[in-house]
Amino acid sequence: MAAFEWWILPAVAVRTEAVTRNSTEYRGTLPAWRIAFEDDEATRIYIDPNTGRIAAVRTGTWRLYDFFWGIHIMDWKNHEDFNTPWLMGFAVGGLVLAIAGSVLLYLRWPRRRRRRVASGMGDANSATGM
Repeated sequence: MAAFEWWILPAVAVRTEAVTRNSTEYRGTLPAWRIAFEDDEATRIYIDPNTGRIAAVRTGTWRLYDFFWGIHIMDWKNHEDFNTPWLMGFAVGGLVLAIAGSVLLYLRWPRRRRRRVASGMGDANSATGM
């Protein structure tokens, strides 16, 4: 079963156009056909013209997920590069804080102390004469 064989069309197609440039919404093989639907989700279906198969389905829910994914990986432009300087900086900062916290925890950990016998008291057995 192909990836989108189960797809049920949401509404009547409003627009069909050829896509010749990659965008943040579609990064697949080009050229492709984009079919826009008039529904609550603003559904767009991208079709590979060589095979006739659905290459991608983009809905409002997908766009919301993609927006939060871009925030999560700190790539606000393309939403796909997770090696950004921002992310690396926060990762190094988190590692430094974790190491510093571990060192401070070790330094503040309560240790068992040995009881010292007072030197002026002498031995308890010698006082009783035994």
